[in-house]
Amino acid sequence: MAQLDLYHLQPKPELLPQSQRLVRFLATGDGMCITGAVGQLEVFTNDQDARGGLGETCATVYQLRVFDNMLQIEGKPVYGDLLERTIYNTLFAAQSHDGRQLRYYTPLEGKREYFSTDTYCCPCNYRRAISELPAMIYYQSNSGVAVNLYTPSEATIKLHDDISVTVRQETDYPTSGHVEFRIDPSNPIQIPFQMRIPRWCNKNVAVTVNGEPISEPIVPGTFLTIDRLWKPGDQVKLDMPMSWRLVLGRKRQSGRAAVMRGPWFSV
Repeated sequence: MAQLDLYHLQPKPELLPQSQRLVRFLATGDGMCITGAVGQLEVFTNDQDARGGLGETCATVYQLRVFDNMLQIEGKPVYGDLLERTIYNTLFAAQSHDGRQLRYYTPLEGKREYFSTDTYCCPCNYRRAISELPAMIYYQSNSGVAVNLYTPSEATIKLHDDISVTVRQETDYPTSGHVEFRIDPSNPIQIPFQMRIPRWCNKNVAVTVNGEPISEPIVPGTFLTIDRLWKPGDQVKLDMPMSWRLVLGRKRQSGRAAVMRGPWFSV
């Protein structure tokens, strides 16, 4: 994170390879479990061990920060997919059902163990992460707006000195994949409006603008871009069917399968 923070101030290419290597290890080198949790007992592992010491909460928080920064720097939707998977299945899993206690680790199996106090590194970092999530929903991108996370929200993005655009989002995601946007620019403006289409989506994703189907191709694992003249009150509807799917386990999880629906790990 220190390297990425410095990159924003001094964008030197040599500051990125460590973060890029980390993400490759997590996403393609078995360094991440199905829930997005990483490591055993605060040590990177690639054996898919999902027992008691999996996913220390401080590590989870910094994962999110790395993914968020890499998305801003490189613009690749895979970072949004990783953010989503980790938020819903590991970050939120670190909290007790009543919201009162926080966990040190978030294993897939075994007893849930919580901190007995409110002040320690994991509980404090957890609260910081929750406060940071709103900044990971919308981004300014290519003189337009990019939507990364789907959740009820509203944001006003300043595009130029005299023009801003307010985006309102209504959805019950991830209970369903139906999302509605209202786009209100301060003045009519031609800009790209982008939406992250998660990799888990099938080919039946549908998008309409003011009730009319779009002509742009919709490809899972990419940002869908709609570049048009936007006027106050324009509406965009996104429907992502959420069918159940099985993901086969590897290494220590061989012989098992995860039940997934949308970004959610079920069992």
